[in-house]
Amino acid sequence: MNSSVRFFPVLLTLLLMMVCPAVAQEAGTSAAGSSRETKTIIQIELLSSRFGGPLVSQEWGRLFEKLGVVARIRQPVFDEEPEIKESVRGTLRLVKLIGQIDRDGSVVFPGHRFRQSEMDELREWLEELRTYGAQGAPTGKPLWGLQRAQFTEIFDSLKSPIEVELKGRPVEEALAELPLPATYPVRWHTSTEAIRETAGSVNVLQEVRGLSAGTGLSAILADLGLGYRPLRTPSGSIELVIQKLSDAPDAWPVGWEPLEGTSRLQLAPTLFQMERVGFDQVPLAEILDAIETATGVPIIIDYGQCRTHDIDPHELRVSYPTKRTAWALLVNSVVRQARLTKEFKVDEAGHTFLHVYPFVPKAATER
Repeated sequence: MNSSVRFFPVLLTLLLMMVCPAVAQEAGTSAAGSSRETKTIIQIELLSSRFGGPLVSQEWGRLFEKLGVVARIRQPVFDEEPEIKESVRGTLRLVKLIGQIDRDGSVVFPGHRFRQSEMDELREWLEELRTYGAQGAPTGKPLWGLQRAQFTEIFDSLKSPIEVELKGRPVEEALAELPLPATYPVRWHTSTEAIRETAGSVNVLQEVRGLSAGTGLSAILADLGLGYRPLRTPSGSIELVIQKLSDAPDAWPVGWEPLEGTSRLQLAPTLFQMERVGFDQVPLAEILDAIETATGVPIIIDYGQCRTHDIDPHELRVSYPTKRTAWALLVNSVVRQARLTKEFKVDEAGHTFLHVYPFVPKAATER
């Protein structure tokens, strides 16, 4: 069969998407309550290691007790890993830390490692948690050392929609077109100079029009292996600093997790419309573009990660038997054929999109 796409008559009158802007909702709630004094309670659970003895665990328990915190030591459950969680009820904030006692006797939390000789550093970190909370955005991303009110201001400033087409335009030109806040200037880190020199000749790979400025900037940069994050300057002002993702694992994310409990049907109802469709050996990028046009739901491919895994969505071809199906099921099928996966995300303004990136299976846990 010749390479072709047979999309039978499609209902292009889009339904109004009942989107729940999870991040905006939580950020607004935090800002509204910032005028009241918040009491923070820290709970710590330490996952013992099969490589370390009970004496190490007991010593950590005594050290945390000296710091005014009770640490519960227990065995990990299945593939449990360190994490930081926060919950707020009125003026009471509960920060729960789950750490891992490593084989070298140190204790590991997300983004932090402490030895028993580093009690001053541990004490300082616990004080920061009491002051700022878990410093986690709704998806667990750090607040980059900012107070929650500062984070909310930056987050809100990145909600402006991108109103111009940027696909195919030079990256340098596209960044200048983004509705980014003048109060938070963008600065390229010195480590990105070689990549920045190519920004005038490398084009934006996908359309981000309709997304908010914050998510659009993340998507454009991710295709180059870059990201950005807010950083405070010595003068106290805040910049949006572009860095290599390898140097900035806490970069501003390409979208945020939807509000817990929101169904996919609520997030993107047009993706669940039934249509008759079929094609044979068509480039994945063309199929995803067609689905985006038919449903009105943006589909953002992480081309940077795809390159890392030797996946080219423009060259890799996919097929689907002719039948009546929902767009969401079609997306699932074609991305799996390409060794990719997808997530429902929302941008800073609460607009839904699909984020497509390589599927990386979790490593098998040791028995």
